[in-house]
Amino acid sequence: VAFAGCRFGALVATLAAAARRGGAAALALLAPALSGRSYARELRLLAYGLPGTEPTESAGFPITPEFLAELGALDLRRLNTAPADRSLLLTVPDRIAPATALAATWSAGGQRASAAPFAGAERLLAEAHGVEAPRAAFEAMRRVLAEAAPPAHRIPSLPIPSATLRLPDGVTEQVVRF
Repeated sequence: VAFAGCRFGALVATLAAAARRGGAAALALLAPALSGRSYARELRLLAYGLPGTEPTESAGFPITPEFLAELGALDLRRLNTAPADRSLLLTVPDRIAPATALAATWSAGGQRASAAPFAGAERLLAEAHGVEAPRAAFEAMRRVLAEAAPPAHRIPSLPIPSATLRLPDGVTEQVVRF
């Protein structure tokens, strides 16, 4: 099993991989929210732009005080063991230091973990009308996930008999293979 996510989805994907018995084969994170507390602060700023106010929604999603409290308690930097055999953390360039430290912690346990900044972060995290997909980052994530995928097994095709079904009014149905 492999997990991937962006921002809050990366936080959730990492926690899901960590909670899975035996961990995951791969984890690919894009601009991960490493700290729920800092992500909650971002939600507050997005919702109102005023520090210290409590939002009721952000980006169209309802935000409750209970959710913010639970979110604030989450911190991926507390995970001392890697939740996956192979982890890739692609992060915003000015947040590379904490991601690199986390990857080093996870690598110390023998798993492969790496962190790197990705080009186009500012265009991905822009207002919705200005978002641009970071294709190179998506390709890097695809490669990590593909590495972890088991080899594809081809299911042999069964011979389909050549048959014609004759229906009333001169209608016929015939098996066609292509």
